[in-house]
Amino acid sequence: MWKEPLGNPSDDVRFLEYYHRGASRKAIEKRYKAYIQPEPAINDDVDFFFNKLNLKLPKEIEQAVKANISRWFEKLQHVTYFGKRSIKEELINAYKRLTPIVSPTEIMIQEVIPGGHVYSFCSFFKNKEVIAMWIGKKIREHPMGFGTGTFAESVYIPEIEELGTRILKAMNYYGISEIEFKRDQRDGKFKLLEINARTWLWHSLAIRCGVDFPYILYKDMIGEDITPITSFKTNIKWIHLYTDAWVSVKEIIGGNLKMRDYLKSLCGEKEFAVFSVNDPLPFICETLMLLYLRKTR
Repeated sequence: MWKEPLGNPSDDVRFLEYYHRGASRKAIEKRYKAYIQPEPAINDDVDFFFNKLNLKLPKEIEQAVKANISRWFEKLQHVTYFGKRSIKEELINAYKRLTPIVSPTEIMIQEVIPGGHVYSFCSFFKNKEVIAMWIGKKIREHPMGFGTGTFAESVYIPEIEELGTRILKAMNYYGISEIEFKRDQRDGKFKLLEINARTWLWHSLAIRCGVDFPYILYKDMIGEDITPITSFKTNIKWIHLYTDAWVSVKEIIGGNLKMRDYLKSLCGEKEFAVFSVNDPLPFICETLMLLYLRKTR
């Protein structure tokens, strides 16, 4: 008889809620006829997280705990933000909530870099050279500080181009990628956040600015010559209308955004995430689904 735990992909939300409410392992095994990995025993001392990694725990720090899990877990709040306060108990509790449904190897404890916007260096890279490049800046995101962009703008920052190129060259990377950076307000340096080896949600803004990454990749895959693209239109904006409106209202109510600044940000040339005069059906469908999307997301 197979005694090792098995991972069973499932979209059974009832099972997840049942497990999250603290039902016993035996009860779950009986109900679902599945072997459940025991919850790992962890030391309530925060040294479990930090000392083994040779990290010093400050008294106050902004922290996040993230888990690499699917969208059905969102109601379990897979991103837990603690704010600027003592995090010992919150950190342990968040870890305990996640480990019954997520492997500890999939959980990150991550310091939040203090500062402003997130910048993306986006490129098609081949033979240790940038064949095409573009840079964008997230201005608003959902949720603010951690989420997906809802309002962005094309910008050019030489330092980000240099950093992104250096990383890809060291990797001998091939293909499309998005490398995210954030300027740390403590030392003024750009810090690497992550590398996405794919297109990104707002890649249509790059197309609007003259850099069509999917088409460039397609041409390379079929063996056609590609003319290098090292410049692009700047100050072009991208907006997901409904999501950005929701984020902006919350920011205005919270005193983090002034109405005149919000209205000013909407001026100028724009690329819309969903709305298109030439293809209005997706926007109409999104409008009709607003209530459902609000409940599920």
